[in-house]
Amino acid sequence: MSARVHAPVRPLDLSGTDRRLKGALALTARVAAALARGARRALPFLARDRIDLVPESPGLAAVHGPLAGLERPLFAALLEGDQGRARVALVLDGGAIATLTAGTLGGDGSATSGGARELSLAERALLGRITRALADELARALGAEGVQVTATSLQALRPDDEGAIPLDGIYVATRFEGAGARGGLTIAFGSELLEALGEAPADEPPPQHGDPRMADAVREVPVEVTAELGRVKLPLSRVLSLRPGEVLRLGTAVDDSIRVRVGSLPRLTGVPVLSRGQLAVRIRGRISD
Repeated sequence: MSARVHAPVRPLDLSGTDRRLKGALALTARVAAALARGARRALPFLARDRIDLVPESPGLAAVHGPLAGLERPLFAALLEGDQGRARVALVLDGGAIATLTAGTLGGDGSATSGGARELSLAERALLGRITRALADELARALGAEGVQVTATSLQALRPDDEGAIPLDGIYVATRFEGAGARGGLTIAFGSELLEALGEAPADEPPPQHGDPRMADAVREVPVEVTAELGRVKLPLSRVLSLRPGEVLRLGTAVDDSIRVRVGSLPRLTGVPVLSRGQLAVRIRGRISD
């Protein structure tokens, strides 16, 4: 007679702690994914050089110590909500610093420098601009989840400064992927921020149709954007007689708004300007359907 093997009994979570933890892990993963998309918007060279920011699975900061294995030097943004509540930190490791500074300065984003060293004053100023842009995207992602935060400090992290990073909650590590890119960003969510996220009113999620990854892929599809300076009607005989050097006068004044088409549809209005020696369009508004 064979013995019956019983599977171990999993205790029932009556307090809701297990459920809240799973919800917090899912929420921080969503925020990290939104930051990964926003980074390409904030730093256009990432899309140009085909560098992706790839989030990894969230983890418990108190268990794993996310700063311990990071390449030095470190640069961080600390974001806080009202009255210092809802703290979250965004930490750039040494590889990310090299990748982002190279790409911002017009290189191909390949990281060749790094190692534990002191950042120069010029490097700190540049990293302050880069990290501010990324922190704004992180704040936007958290705002979409119902929590408002703003960057309160941008600084190079020395070993004695690392106590400012909230390590009592959940962290998400990300990594740069692409030719020559290395390093990544670490997002450290403090316990108070996770509580605030749990208190935020949850909007009813819209129904999902098909694979949700398809929607993210569609966002990266290039579309043709056309700025229409003006139109003029001419007899065919006049068109056939046009020669180099002749001037066609349009019905648009230099300070008139022009239409900007996305695909073949007029979607925006703008005004022609010069930017870095090139003709450009400053967007003034949207055209409602």
